Amino acid sequence: KGEGEGEEDADAVAPYPVMFPPILVHGDVCVNQTPAIMRYLGHTLGYRPGNIADEARADQTLMNATDYVAEGRLTFHPTNPIGPYLSQKEAADATSAKWALERLPMWLKHFEKILAIHGSGSSGPGFVVGGDTPTYADFAMLYALDVSDGQFPAAYAGCEVPRCKAFVAMMKARPNLAAYMASSRCQPWAGDSMM
Repeated sequence: KGEGEGEEDADAVAPYPVMFPPILVHGDVCVNQTPAIMRYLGHTLGYRPGNIADEARADQTLMNATDYVAEGRLTFHPTNPIGPYLSQKEAADATSAKWALERLPMWLKHFEKILAIHGSGSSGPGFVVGGDTPTYADFAMLYALDVSDGQFPAAYAGCEVPRCKAFVAMMKARPNLAAYMASSRCQPWAGDSMM
């Protein structure tokens, strides 16, 4: 639909006002914004940290991951953040290449530090806030790292972040994630948007 079209329809059926996708509707709950959705699903599906301190660390990691993806996405839309990539391709290619050389390594080193605290034990990679089960922060971290490899494979491969790479391998080996990633529901990265 065109800009502004359909907003009244969405407001009429949404149990809570939302602005843009992604939107999760689950019973009477209607929420948008990726971090809010991930926290809600973490609580609903059992991927919630075990205590308030771990939840604060999980939230911090979730926000870091979404900030990182948002920053990277903007490099593909340098002249118009809501305009299509192809309308600004020349500027976007230059901006995203520079970002991949300068900002991507800085972010990946930060994620490596996070994983050095709780995410990597003597028996190999572990979860972001420790413990025996993943939290919503682990799924956010997986997305951030996997999209890095998908969008900027050379830059990602050139970064010395062994914990990050081991973490991705560990998460992708989880049976349900492996089945999803092998299915037709798992779409390839777009190549022009961090999505």
